Amino acid sequence: MRVLIGFDMDGVIIDSDNPAAGDWFRRVFTETLREFGIPQTEENARALYIKNMRDNAEAFCRRFGIDDPHLLWERREAHYVSEKLTALETGMIALYPDVVALEDLSREYPLALVSNSPQVVVDRVVSHFSLADIFRVWIGRGSSLEDLSRAKPAPDLLERMRPPLRNARLLRRRSARRRRGRPRRIAPSDPPHPQWDPRGYPQPHRIGRSLGAAHEIEGLNDREL
Repeated sequence: MRVLIGFDMDGVIIDSDNPAAGDWFRRVFTETLREFGIPQTEENARALYIKNMRDNAEAFCRRFGIDDPHLLWERREAHYVSEKLTALETGMIALYPDVVALEDLSREYPLALVSNSPQVVVDRVVSHFSLADIFRVWIGRGSSLEDLSRAKPAPDLLERMRPPLRNARLLRRRSARRRRGRPRRIAPSDPPHPQWDPRGYPQPHRIGRSLGAAHEIEGLNDREL
């Protein structure tokens, strides 16, 4: 029996929720509102948050004479991706130092990254910080207005973790065959990795709480991973 541990990204793996990291987040909303001639108030900025756009996009657009809610969301999304990637590349968004603990944890448990950020942003974060050796799979949301209904806390992104993990496991096995003839099957009874001292690191469920791990999925065996 294996346990899959899923982590959120923003405010857990990267410090993108830190107001001191720059005003990129505020610009996403002020620039979107400015483009449509909407007063740049905090109330109107909050209306562009994922939950509010998912639930009230049409009402908000009617209030300000916008014919197509999809157009408003497309511009909001474009600003979000552009500003966040720029903040990432310029160092305004950094990796939390605690993430180093996950390097050892990933040798004992499959880890996943599941975020309400767009997939293109999640991909760039993984590439920028070289996280592909820690996380078996990383999943972001789609970029359309309809995709917001599948963002967390809806279960859709979490359910997507299982099939990619199966594919990742298959690729690892093929790679192992090429490197050393036969892959080693990881069984629950295998001893811990020699570099992982349980006395020196928190147990997985404690790391999950301290870093804000969003989900643990039990019942995944080696064949499924």
